[in-house]
Amino acid sequence: PCFMSSSPQYVEPTQGPDWYAYFFSNPQLTAEDETRIGRGQTPVCRIENIRQLGLPADYDSELSLSNAPALVHKYIGVNDDVLEKVNAFVEAHFKGRTVLGVHYRGTDKRVEAPRLTYEHVRNAIDGQLTRSGRFDCLFVSSDEQEFIHFMQRSFLRSIPVLWHDDEERSRTDVPVHQAASGSRFRRGQEAVLNCLLLSRCSALLKTPSILSGWSKLFNPALPVTLLASPYQRHLWFPDRALVHNT
Repeated sequence: PCFMSSSPQYVEPTQGPDWYAYFFSNPQLTAEDETRIGRGQTPVCRIENIRQLGLPADYDSELSLSNAPALVHKYIGVNDDVLEKVNAFVEAHFKGRTVLGVHYRGTDKRVEAPRLTYEHVRNAIDGQLTRSGRFDCLFVSSDEQEFIHFMQRSFLRSIPVLWHDDEERSRTDVPVHQAASGSRFRRGQEAVLNCLLLSRCSALLKTPSILSGWSKLFNPALPVTLLASPYQRHLWFPDRALVHNT
């Protein structure tokens, strides 16, 4: 397969129509393949619904935390410039530390999963820190700016709190990916960077989210605690597997 993605919420006209290529590559694609696609000799099919792929109806049940990371590694490459940003952040902030990653997916996620209060997550972090006794730093990621501020205030005197300096983070109830203003390229880049940075933590505490679920696929050895289960009709992989793995 050759992956391309043109969904409008991340396409930046100056960067080209395929936002997948901004951040990822197709490792299986040969130079000849790329030439044929560029010349229009290989047709490109537009897929607007997962059913158009012609996969078996139960394809999702075949995915597991055992086989999915190998598929990701084989078919999805992370671009060098993205890895450079991730590696630079890890070198500057994670080196020599045992980092507990925390991901809170807010805004419109409440239609797919129970919305946990900030206090609930803080208490879960307190419990994890107490039980483990090995973490000396928090890396916090969220689509809600206020959650970052809440975590900073909550742990001001107890443990360092780090976060990626996102510009595209919601300060209202409007989800970042649906915002009318801001850089579409930057919001996509920051989502990818946060996913990869969470994968570099020593453990991850998270609310339901496919973004941080993929952190486990990029790093299968990452211990993950899912704080709530998505509603049954939205119980998709990888969080589906994490519900039973936690």
